Amino acid sequence: MSYKGVIFDLDGTLLDTLGDLSGAVSHALSRFSFPPIDREGVRVRIGDGAYKLMERCFPEGTEKAVIEEALGYFREYYKAHPVVTTRPYDGIGELLACLSEKGIPMGVASNKDDGPVKYLMERYFPNVFTAACGVKEGYRRKPYTDVPYAALEEMGLKKEEILFVGDSLTDKETAENCGFGFLYVSWGYGYPEKILPADTAKNPKEALNFILSVLDF
Repeated sequence: MSYKGVIFDLDGTLLDTLGDLSGAVSHALSRFSFPPIDREGVRVRIGDGAYKLMERCFPEGTEKAVIEEALGYFREYYKAHPVVTTRPYDGIGELLACLSEKGIPMGVASNKDDGPVKYLMERYFPNVFTAACGVKEGYRRKPYTDVPYAALEEMGLKKEEILFVGDSLTDKETAENCGFGFLYVSWGYGYPEKILPADTAKNPKEALNFILSVLDF
């Protein structure tokens, strides 16, 4: 199969955001006298959007109103401190630069809120992506097709022309639901044993080589 464009997941694929997410989570929990959660604690809870992340930080059965209140504290803090420790993974800049130089259309589809997605892309990868889409009102989170199809529409391509690159089982399921090809990257937050068999890249150089091998350009 030859593809014409690539859509990337964000957290755990392009950017290591765990430090800033854990800071926001710990701030929110502190408002309820809960102890902080470290990077690993956030990693095992991440992947399905901010609400699910906060829900998983509280005891099972916690009232929805409490989760919603905590989510408000989380979003307020994260909005004010989005890039204290966040960085692109080593080699991602080179990967994106190579694809950009070859004129490959690229997009981002994330379960983050749409505002932070656009901010992070503009800060770290200005003028690289044709589309940078997160969750906004009326959009369901991945593995539903809403966010990736929004990116697809902006890119002007067909679903069978897209390779989706991500680090989680949610991303694999997203690709299947959307009719995209899929490349799993093992440097992120996912668990390989839940995802394989799938085409896998252990680092951005391997990812670039694979992408170039399946692109039609």
